[in-house]
Amino acid sequence: MNVTYLINELKSDYVSEQLDSYRTGTTIPMIKKDDFLEVVIKLPPIEEQKAKVQGITEVSKRIEKLHNERNALANSKAILEFNEFASLKHTLGRPRQNILDWSNNIHHFFTY
Repeated sequence: MNVTYLINELKSDYVSEQLDSYRTGTTIPMIKKDDFLEVVIKLPPIEEQKAKVQGITEVSKRIEKLHNERNALANSKAILEFNEFASLKHTLGRPRQNILDWSNNIHHFFTY
């Protein structure tokens, strides 16, 4: 039996439903050892277990990669926004004689 497969099956819906039916107590729910041993878990041949674990591992790695890419994009966007804001502050901080230059800079900052 593949341990990773077993852990995944223990988190599945059909096992959760069985555990809910055996669970006692409201404040601190618990399951008796004898009741836990009555829970039925599907155990296909070891080849199928390995294939399912491999699929779960691949999906997990893909999700982690996408999560890292999303974080990198969010971080680069935050840096870009900060740099644009710093540039705008610097531009507005310089003495200017023409008020239209200021308004054009502000308009450019909010539209791009």
